[in-house]
Amino acid sequence: SILATYHSAIVIIPDEDTCKKIQAIRQQFDRKHERWMPHITLFYGFLPDRYFEQAINELSAVIRKIPVFDLVLKQYKFFAQKSETTAWLEPIESNQQGNLKKLQKLLHDFFILKSRTEQAKKEFTPHLSIGQFRSEVQAIESLPSWEATSFKASQIAFISRCHQEAFKVRYTLDLESGKINSHHKSKI
Repeated sequence: SILATYHSAIVIIPDEDTCKKIQAIRQQFDRKHERWMPHITLFYGFLPDRYFEQAINELSAVIRKIPVFDLVLKQYKFFAQKSETTAWLEPIESNQQGNLKKLQKLLHDFFILKSRTEQAKKEFTPHLSIGQFRSEVQAIESLPSWEATSFKASQIAFISRCHQEAFKVRYTLDLESGKINSHHKSKI
């Protein structure tokens, strides 16, 4: 069996304007803002990127079941961890069809990886991380106001990184059409 790596993931990346707004906040508060682009994780602890081409080709036919859908990043929410609090934006589907959860479940069922059994038991909470804080109070006091922003979730991205470099988009896969786009040559 192929061991999963934390150097790859499948994510939804918002459109460019939404990413700019998010990055302006993350540059101040998220210590990982240079490693990760703004994203909603669908699958983390994924295949090594040498398997991406095969995986995305196999997934292409199945992904057509999922339509393009609108996501609204409505408001800040918070995860309290042992030593800090993570602030995040909650992606909500404007039409309430459950496509985000369907997409995550489809990917999870499609790529059952042996090393993910514990992760699989956890409930999927779609989120877009904004930063780390000492407490929720500090986060609320520090973060700028957020105006609800929506974008079309029209594709998923296979991303990976080598060593200490930032994650890069290697492939995107269009929902509905199943069209595969390779980003190996570009500087995304």
